[in-house]
Amino acid sequence: MHADTTMKYFVREDYSVMHAYRFSEETGEPIGEANYCGYANGSHWARGTSWAIYGFAIAYGYTGKTEYMDMAMKLLDKFMSECGGGVPVWDFRLPAFAEKALDTSSAAITLCGILEIEKHKKNNTFHKYKEMLRASLEKY
Repeated sequence: MHADTTMKYFVREDYSVMHAYRFSEETGEPIGEANYCGYANGSHWARGTSWAIYGFAIAYGYTGKTEYMDMAMKLLDKFMSECGGGVPVWDFRLPAFAEKALDTSSAAITLCGILEIEKHKKNNTFHKYKEMLRASLEKY
């Protein structure tokens, strides 16, 4: 249920990931996006995307639900296109004036997600992504 809720409410149509989503404590009805770690509502928090990649790959391993693996791979493609294959900035939608601090934790978590995906899928793209992130992390 957690993976399904995350897929429905946290992942946007463009495969960007928001930090949080609020629900009514009384009714459980959805309220809307919230933000506690990304730059702002509407931003694309890198570490949240990393955890989503890893989490959906793990969920696939336990359930065999193809939609979880499909989501992990789409999020990975989005992540890698946003960061150019290296260590990402902490939020992909930072305004021009914001500090562009790098998030090595996000890169490491994504690398774990790639390793989990590779347990189930053999694909040269994943190997390429893995090597790009590994090489980028070795600089730190």
